[in-house]
Amino acid sequence: MYVGLSPAEEYPLIPRALEDLPDVVAEVNARIREIAERSAASTDDWDFICECGDPACQERVTLSVAEYVELQKRREPVLAPGH
Repeated sequence: MYVGLSPAEEYPLIPRALEDLPDVVAEVNARIREIAERSAASTDDWDFICECGDPACQERVTLSVAEYVELQKRREPVLAPGH
């Protein structure tokens, strides 16, 4: 019987990276907003990343910049339906 390291011991940065995932995704969405605001298409809808925190989630949420800003004002995350 092999008694080796646990995944957390073998790859110590993975649990920490997963803890930081919501902050990273929120930062990416903030950068999408900045690009959208500088774009000639700033009034268009943009695809933001779902901030549900599930590492397997790859959902996109289509919002206008104004809708995204409103969520930020209310301190609400960008969430795909049902998340």
